[in-house]
Amino acid sequence: LDRMLNLTGAAAISVDKTPSWSVRDSVTFEGTGGGIIKHDAGVVFTSGTENTGDLTFRGVKFVSTAGAGAVLMDCDKLLRCFFLNNEYRDWDTIARQIVNGRWAQSMRFHSEKIIGGAGPAFLFRESIDCTFDDILCEDRLAGTNGAFFHNSEAMAVIANRNLRISNCCIENISGIPIK
Repeated sequence: LDRMLNLTGAAAISVDKTPSWSVRDSVTFEGTGGGIIKHDAGVVFTSGTENTGDLTFRGVKFVSTAGAGAVLMDCDKLLRCFFLNNEYRDWDTIARQIVNGRWAQSMRFHSEKIIGGAGPAFLFRESIDCTFDDILCEDRLAGTNGAFFHNSEAMAVIANRNLRISNCCIENISGIPIK
């Protein structure tokens, strides 16, 4: 991406790949000064097929308006996504998984900059094998819902299996950072 794409008012981008455990061709979004703008509520990336995955985002800028309700990734459908050196400005939810019986799986976030936004940057009802490493998260409005990571429901089972949050700087937020 060498320019900013304004997806305000646009329908979600559906990444539809044939799920395969043996062939994992990755779709890569490489930021070379560009990225995605969305100043309204709604999801940017989803899929019509469950368990679609192998997306990579490197050096991409994501710009929104805090409180608008923009969601980048629908983790009820997408899995095995890798994020490296991206920047999120006033983006409300980066990754969301909310459907009972589904889970966020193998999501990797490394060296990300999350500045601004409202509510939890990562909202997972359940997750398996997710990593958040070397992330700067600051200036978010969270209330009681967790400004960085929020497990959306109290569950009778372990909701987040093999969840790793390490070397992150979470600062200058309102509310609880991780819940």
